[in-house]
Amino acid sequence: MATLELSLRRKAVLDLIVSSYIRTASPISSLQLSRNKALNVSAATIRNDMAELEEMGFINRPHTSAGGVPVEPGYRFYVERHASTAKTDSSFEQLVDRALGIHGLDLDGLARVSADVLSSTNRNVAIVSTPNIRQDRLKQVQLIRLSQSTILLVVLLSSTQVIKHPLDVPEDINEDALQNFSNLLNRLMAGQTSTQMRATAKSLPTNDIPLEIAKSIAEEAALLVSNAVHGSVLHPHVEGLRHLLGQPEFMDPNRAREAVEVIENEDLLRSLTENNLGSKTVHLVIGRENQSEQLRSYSVLTTNYGRINGIKGVITLIGPMRMDYGQAFASLKHLAASLENLVSHLESQPR
Repeated sequence: MATLELSLRRKAVLDLIVSSYIRTASPISSLQLSRNKALNVSAATIRNDMAELEEMGFINRPHTSAGGVPVEPGYRFYVERHASTAKTDSSFEQLVDRALGIHGLDLDGLARVSADVLSSTNRNVAIVSTPNIRQDRLKQVQLIRLSQSTILLVVLLSSTQVIKHPLDVPEDINEDALQNFSNLLNRLMAGQTSTQMRATAKSLPTNDIPLEIAKSIAEEAALLVSNAVHGSVLHPHVEGLRHLLGQPEFMDPNRAREAVEVIENEDLLRSLTENNLGSKTVHLVIGRENQSEQLRSYSVLTTNYGRINGIKGVITLIGPMRMDYGQAFASLKHLAASLENLVSHLESQPR
C-alpha cells in the first residue's frame, strides 16, 4: 500500500483521524474534521477523502455517514510519520531517574520498578526482563569422535550447563591426538570466561593437532560459552494489567477476560522477549501483524538493553492498537538507555 498515492490533504485527514481516535477512542466524522481550520475544506470534500482512505485500507467506517476508525495500515502510516521521532518529556525522565536510583544495582528491583513506571506512564501492560549477567566459566572440554571426519565438542560450564556442537576435522587426526588436545584445553582454559578463552586460543602451544585446527576448536569452545551466557534472561516482571483494563476497549467483559488470558499466558510473554533479543531499536507489531492469534487486537512494542554483542534484557509494552505511539516509542527508548547504562556499569564490576 503506497502512502505516496495520498494527497497532502488526505494525509492530513488520516493524521487527524488517527490522532483523534487515539485520544478519544471515538470515531471522528467528516463534520468534526471540517471544523479543523488547518484543513479548510467542506464536510462533503472530507467525506470523499474518507471514502478514498477506506478504499485504500487505512480506515473503516460501518456506513457512509459514520465516523472513521483507523486500522493497521492507518496506524502504521501514523507511526512512520510521527511516533518514531517523538521525545519524552522531562517529567518522565525525572521519574525514571528517581525510580532507578532507589534500587541502585539490584537488577530484580530495577526490572520491577521499570515495568511499573512504564506501565503507569503509558496506561498499558509493561514487561521487563532482566539480563542474566553471571560470568559463567568453562569447567571442562571433551572431544568425542563421531565419524572419520567429525567430532563432537562438549562444553561443561561452571553452572552445570552442558553444550554440544559437532565440528568437521581432517580425517588424519587420531584418537590419541584428540585426547591429548582435550587435556591441553582443560589445563589452559578450565575456570576461564569466554573472553579469557578467546585470548588463550590465540596463543596455543604446539600440540599433536595442526595449530590452525586447534585454534579453531578452541575458539568454537569460547563461542559456545559466550552464547550460553549472552542468550539468557531472567524471569520477566509484568505490571499494568489494571491500567490496560481501564482502557475503553476493555469495558466489555469478554474483551477484559481475553486481556487477562493474554497477560497470564507465560509462554506467550516469554516468546515476546525471546523473539526480540537481537534488536536494539524499538520494534512495533500492530494488530493482525502479530503472529499469535491472541495478540491480533493489540499492538506490541519491544526493545532490548545491554551492550552490543553483550548481555541483554528486554522491554515490552502491550496495549490496544489505539495506543499513544509517540509516548510509547519515546518512553521505551529512554528507559532502555537508562537501564543500559546501569547494566554496563554492573557488568564492569569485578566478580
